Amino acid sequence: IASMPALATRWLALARGRLPPLPADRRTRLAVLVAGGIVALGLLGVAANLAGYSPFSRAPHYPVSAAPSDPARRLAYFQEGAKAGDAGAQLQLAILYAKGEGVAQDYTTAATWFRAAANQGLPRAQYDMGVLTERGRGVKVDLAEAAGWYQKAAQAGYPLAQYNLAVCYTKGQGIRQDL
Repeated sequence: IASMPALATRWLALARGRLPPLPADRRTRLAVLVAGGIVALGLLGVAANLAGYSPFSRAPHYPVSAAPSDPARRLAYFQEGAKAGDAGAQLQLAILYAKGEGVAQDYTTAATWFRAAANQGLPRAQYDMGVLTERGRGVKVDLAEAAGWYQKAAQAGYPLAQYNLAVCYTKGQGIRQDL
């Protein structure tokens, strides 16, 4: 594995036609080493993701699986993460407020945290912002804004948002009707 960068460099040079071809047995070994390196890097990425580490996040990761089962401690856990800027924790905190789990049900606070997570690009939070905005829970009713939230989540592949956006298009609700 230590010689993988050199092998990968040679493989790229071969692919570009800058070096004479290797004998078949060496090409096969080189291909296996390069493929093995790619698989190893992928597995490291999966392991890091499962461990809660992301090189792209600026805040610690607060996975749901690590949250305490006690409602009060669960609330504190997600509050800590939400205040630190973790989008997943913001989403979970919003859900707790929307459902009234471990805290009094409060759609206004839920909308604040859904919006924070939605602005960070979480499709589930974008969908939930659409629902709150469409129904006027914690925010004023704004069908155009609701359709916009559904569209963002739908473009990210969130199925419920795709459905709700289709309904908006069918009814011309907050968006120009387009069957």
